[in-house]
This record gives sequence, structure tokens and C-alpha cells, in this order.
Amino acid sequence: MGTRSSELDQGAMEEASMSDKPDLTEIARFDKTKLKKTETKEKNPLPTKESESVNNFLMTGPKAYLMYASSVQAGAQRGIEECKYQFAWDRWNCPESELQLSTTKGLRRATKETAFVHAISAAGVMYTLTKNCSMGDFDNCGCDDSRTGKIGGRGWIWGGCSDNADFGENISKQFVDALENGHDSRAAVNRHNNEAGRLAIKATMRRSCKCHGVSGSCSVQTCWMQLSDFRDVGNYLKIKYDQAQKLELDQRRMRTGNSAENRGAIADTFSSISRTELIHLEDSPNYCMKNLSLGLHGTEGRECLQGGNNLSQFEKRSCRRLCHECGLKVEEKRIEIACKQFAHDWTKTTRETSFVHAISAAGVMYTLTRNCSLGDLDNCGCDNSRNGKIGGRGWLWGGCSDNVDFGERISKQYVDAFETGQDARAAVNLHNNAAGRLAVKATMKRICRCHGMSESCAMQTCWMQLAEFREVGNYLKVKHDQAHKLEMDKRRMRAGNSADNRGGAIADAFSSIARSELIYLEDSPDYCVKNLSLGLHGTEGRECLQSGKNLSQWEKHSCRRLCHECGLRVEEIRTEIVSSCNCKFHWCCTVKCENCTQVIVKYVCARRQSGQGYNRRRLRGPK
Repeated sequence: MGTRSSELDQGAMEEASMSDKPDLTEIARFDKTKLKKTETKEKNPLPTKESESVNNFLMTGPKAYLMYASSVQAGAQRGIEECKYQFAWDRWNCPESELQLSTTKGLRRATKETAFVHAISAAGVMYTLTKNCSMGDFDNCGCDDSRTGKIGGRGWIWGGCSDNADFGENISKQFVDALENGHDSRAAVNRHNNEAGRLAIKATMRRSCKCHGVSGSCSVQTCWMQLSDFRDVGNYLKIKYDQAQKLELDQRRMRTGNSAENRGAIADTFSSISRTELIHLEDSPNYCMKNLSLGLHGTEGRECLQGGNNLSQFEKRSCRRLCHECGLKVEEKRIEIACKQFAHDWTKTTRETSFVHAISAAGVMYTLTRNCSLGDLDNCGCDNSRNGKIGGRGWLWGGCSDNVDFGERISKQYVDAFETGQDARAAVNLHNNAAGRLAVKATMKRICRCHGMSESCAMQTCWMQLAEFREVGNYLKVKHDQAHKLEMDKRRMRAGNSADNRGGAIADAFSSIARSELIYLEDSPDYCVKNLSLGLHGTEGRECLQSGKNLSQWEKHSCRRLCHECGLRVEEIRTEIVSSCNCKFHWCCTVKCENCTQVIVKYVCARRQSGQGYNRRRLRGPK
């Protein structure tokens, strides 16, 4: 159970001078349409305090590296999220005030905690760049095949697609280390911790192997090096944080600025420190106490854990660490949560349940296929069954095609296992499951890369790649709108799983239906009206759209569909909110925003007032 003593106070981030901001005119003139779009395997959310704090990564590096900007930003965000996870139940919990990655103007301390921030951020950038490189998202790199074909050990050779950690390390260093251009002790410590973070990626990589031999004898194995889960990197660096070493510099030799004597003292101190260890210069402040000048909020009001299943020893002691040892008491707060009963009857086979079965089966297959191609599963990888064969005029099969056959097979084993009956309902559900999986295949796209002298594209190598899952959803929504109702022969239908039922009426009804179409047995209930016995809440209170930019015709007609055609009126609700606006980035590295008032207009379906006509229009087909 979580406990909380009081609310946290809001802190203020220290503003930096604009005098050190680099000249960005060349970057502004750069034609971004020439950049290759990269898939980072991470969803980039709307800007937050965390994402703003890593934007300074994107301000550095040569113009040629702009193509890696989205991967760098996603990688830095990955590092921040891992930092927050690792320290969630510690006195220092990776607050935004600690996420400034530069020593410019003395903005940064060199404590044990900032050492971890530098290491995990550099590791996150390298990790994402390496992953995207191996996936073929950059034109100038791919798998690391430098050892392919060489004997690795007894009974195995190097092969497959090893993750190109050297590429990720090189580009990460160009971006992250560019923030540390000084020669003083702080900059040297930060660069050292950046490197320790990158070395953590290599230290946690694992060897994956695939067997070869007659009848699965595994007489020889092909092996490759693969990135581990980033959580393993975070755990590794958390241990390094706990063992971090404080540097004791020779104060007599230290001078202000970048003097040779200063650099000599730094070099002598670093000579005995391993490159994989984290180091710091200053003791950590008291994180129990609030200190807004340092951006510290203290532990008062922080949540801690006292009981619960599957808690680690560290989590179980969080109340002692955050409260008792900081002179605070633990206060229990109970929050009442009202759960609404959801009693929708999924045994019905309506047009809507057909879509649910299809999209669920498609989602399972999609995720399995994607994870297979990423190498996250030991028993599968890319589909290279057609590699080297001519696909068409001027192109042949190659690259890493997504292995949809694997995803389809495993999805079928899991999802279809829920349908154990042999009656009409089970047959319809199995059909719609299969239609969902076929939708994943139908929306796949062919991706090609040119080969030839001076980019002549005399020959192309192509592979099949999963589309965005939104495209699968759009495809199945069309199938939902066109779904077929099966008309079963009632005279031949019998209760249970009789042979006449299985082989006769069901088979005849299915004979004219394409495998890619959705089917159902029963008409949909009236979704306008509340019916709790069916788990339906009606459309009263539902929000609809009347105006706005980039609305589709379907969205523009939502008020008519949800309100007017259900005998309800449209009610306008205006809400005034205060939000951050006119945010400006100050070099380096804070963001200052103003507070702006905005009126939000929403439209909801409401009951008609007395005296208003009730002219409800009944529609056939999907609501």
C-alpha cells in the first residue's frame, strides 16, 4: 500500500545565460526533407519537462548528424525514464533539475547522482542508435558483420546480425560529449562518466546462437552479439553508482581555468580509475531537506511502500529510508476507488464482437512478428527464405523481412485456443481471428534500398515490413463496416456439437465468405440507449466533434450520429484552463514558459429539454 504525508512543493529551474548559445543559422537553412526518416521503436510523446531537458543534445554535432536527431532524442529520453525507475524509491529520485547535461556557466554539480545521470543518458543514446542501425534505419550502417564466418569457439562460428555497438558508440560520443568542451575537472569527470555509460552497453550485451545440424543435432551453432534489455543496463549502472569513487584532486596543483598544471593534476588522478567506474568530485547534499536553490524538494510528501506482493527488499524499506531516517512520520492515506460493473456479453456474435476478435488476434500477431524480427525471441529471426531470389524487374529479395509466418503461427496457438467449441459461435470467432491475422499480412509494405554507382539505383534490394498498426486498424474498420451476417439453416442447426451441425449448416454458410471478411450471427443492440444488463451505457454524456482542423467527414458527423440520431441534443461546455505557453529554450539548458489562459470548448450529448421535439432516426447497420 502506498502512503503519502503531504504534497510536494514546486521548484524553480535555474535560468542560464543566452550568451553561450551556438549559431544555428546553418542548421535552420538545412533542407530537412532530404533526411531519411528513422523509426526509433519509441513513441515520441508531446514535449514534457523531461524531453525539453534533453533538447540540448540536438543542438550539437556536425550538420551531417542531423539525420540521427530523432534517435538521439529518443535515446536520451530512454535514459531519463530508466533513471527515474532505478531511483523511484530513493531519497534522490532523478528530478528534472538534475537533467542538465553541461558544465557551462557552472550549472552542474559533480555529485554521485549527476555521475549516474551522465552515464545513463549516454548509454540511452548509444543503445537507441545501435538498435536503429541494426534495423537498417540509417543508410550508412547496418549489422556488424566484421567477424561473420570466423570461428568463435568450440562448436560455433560468428554469423547472423550482430548489433553494431561501435557505430552507436561513435555517434553517441559525437553528440553527448560535445556538451563538455572544457578542460577543467568537472568536464573531465562528466566525459569519463559518459564513457562509463557507453561501456555499460557493451558489458551487458549477450551472445545469441542458433543451432544447425541434421535433425536438430546442433552440431554447429551460428552466434551473434545482441543488445540486452535496457533495464539490464540500468541495473548494471545502478551497481556502479553504489560503488562510485570520489576523486581527491591535488589542490596545490589545481588552478582556475584550463592551465597545463590543472590538466596535469586531473590526468594523475584519473590514472588509477577504471574506465568502467563512475566517479564524482563532491559529496551529495542532504536529499531529506528541501533546498530550492539546489532544486531539491526533500522527501516530505513522497510516497513509500510498506506492504504488497513481489516487493524487493529495497522497496520494502522505502518508508524507513524516505521518512523515518529523514525525521518524518509515515502517514497512511486511503483512496476509495469505485469500480463500475462491465457486463458486456462477449458470447454474442455481433458485428462489434467480430471486430474485437479480429483486432485482438492482429495485435498479438503484430507484436510477436515485430519482436521476432528485433531478435527478442531466441527461436526466430528475420524471414530470409526468399533472400537472393529475383523479386521483379530491377530488384531482388534481401534485407530483414518481418517474419509474419512465425507471428501468425504462435498467435493462432494462443488466441484460437480460447475457442474450444465446434458450434456456430466458435466457428465465427475462429474465422474473425484469422481475418485479423490476414489483415496484418495485407497491410505489409515493401521497402527497398538502391545499389549502383553514384546512386544510379541500377539494382534494388527489397524486403517486406510491417505497416504501422494504425493502418491495420483502419483496414479492419473498413471490414467491420462491410461485415456479412451469416444466415444459418435453422432446420439443420441443433444444440451442442452434433455432426450434422458441424458438417452441414456451418460449412454451407461459410462456403461463400472470403477468409479476409468479418462475419457475425446476430444484429447489434441499440447502442443509443443505456442497458446495464448488456454492459451498454448509451450515448448520453458522450463527447462529439463539431468543428476543428483536420477533421475527417466521419468525425464531423459524430454529433449527428451520437446525439441527434439518438434523440439527444448537443450541449456546449466551456472550460477555462491555465497552461504553459511561449516556452523558450535558454542555452544551456533550461526552458522558461509563461502561463496562458485558454478556453476549451467541448460538445456532449444531453437529454432534450421539456418542450423540445423528440425526433429520433433509426439507422440500419453499424452505429
